[in-house]
Amino acid sequence: YEQMKKDAIMIKDWEDRNKLRFFEARPRPTQIQIRYSWIVNSLDLATTIYALETMDNVREGNFILGEKPSTEEVIALKLFVLPLIHQNSNTHQMVWFNSVVTAAVINNLYVIHRYD
Repeated sequence: YEQMKKDAIMIKDWEDRNKLRFFEARPRPTQIQIRYSWIVNSLDLATTIYALETMDNVREGNFILGEKPSTEEVIALKLFVLPLIHQNSNTHQMVWFNSVVTAAVINNLYVIHRYD
């Protein structure tokens, strides 16, 4: 039993060292904040792709992607950026980040409704 506890500590230590964490952000985001982030970013991804693929007069607002990015580019950016944000933000920064993405989803839904 003692060996299992030691192994668990070693595994946890290894996992902490091998994340994409570039600086220590305390307090760390909660699992609920991370889960919400994945959900709201998935909604942002879905609404963005839908609008770009079905509406000619809609443009992407993210300057990194350009006005008419491909679906693959939109997905790749999310998959690259989200783990970095999750591992390098503190709980207060995650509140701000999740709020901004939630506002983006609301805006996407407004644009879809307006031009649909």
